[in-house]
Amino acid sequence: MKKINDIEELKELYVVPDAAIDFVRQLNAKTPNGWYDFGEDCFVLVSSYESKRLQEDMRLEAHEKYIDVQYLAVGAERIFHTDKQTLTVTDPYNAQKNIAFYHLTTAQEVQVRAGEAVILDTNEAHLPNVAIDTPVFVQKAVIKLKKR
Repeated sequence: MKKINDIEELKELYVVPDAAIDFVRQLNAKTPNGWYDFGEDCFVLVSSYESKRLQEDMRLEAHEKYIDVQYLAVGAERIFHTDKQTLTVTDPYNAQKNIAFYHLTTAQEVQVRAGEAVILDTNEAHLPNVAIDTPVFVQKAVIKLKKR
């Protein structure tokens, strides 16, 4: 997991279409939730929700085909993360949906606020959307970058 304070830093680490970075920088309340394509190796998922209090039955997720760059445009949340090799699988990898789920045991935590992002590689299981103190409104863009 790597935290970045400016989405522009992403271009120093990965090949990311400028249009995707520009799109994320311009997110606002009128941006509809949904899937936005930026070429063969990149798409962005925009979602708005209220962060949730941590619950025992929450699960970590992991992906194999795409790296997640989770950028908060509005709000703040905690994201738990750990190496997926140390976890117990609850739902095996589904190639069509590019996701597997894991039992939440021990994990590190990072707090992310508006304007910040975290990069989660394919070896890292993660649990986003967790409230820091009390639940708040969050608008997030998850940039999906094809793993090479």
